[in-house]
Amino acid sequence: AAVLAHAARIGLPFAPGIMGPSELQIALRHGCEMVKFFPAMPAGGPSMLKNIAAPYAHTGIGFNPTGGVTPENLPDWLALPQVRAVGGTWIARRDDIAAGNWDVITENARAAVARVRDIRGA
Repeated sequence: AAVLAHAARIGLPFAPGIMGPSELQIALRHGCEMVKFFPAMPAGGPSMLKNIAAPYAHTGIGFNPTGGVTPENLPDWLALPQVRAVGGTWIARRDDIAAGNWDVITENARAAVARVRDIRGA
């Protein structure tokens, strides 16, 4: 709550990390329109997020799951209408960043965008 209040004071758009309904309620009380669901897979995966999000659908809150999101489970996450974005370390691996493999990272990002378009039909 303190971080949310500080972000609001300095005009910083901020999507706090949440793992459960109580944290989601705090985010909503602070006017958040988007939250990060982390760690997504250890917290119960798409099924858990579906159950957390359901009672709050009327709020319009969006979710960005990170932590265990992979190209393989991406369709399961994107099947949830409340998921507006996902994060995945497969796009920019630590060793690629350290080596300056920007072409690999760029291609991974392009492939991820194409995969999302294929899944969501955008």
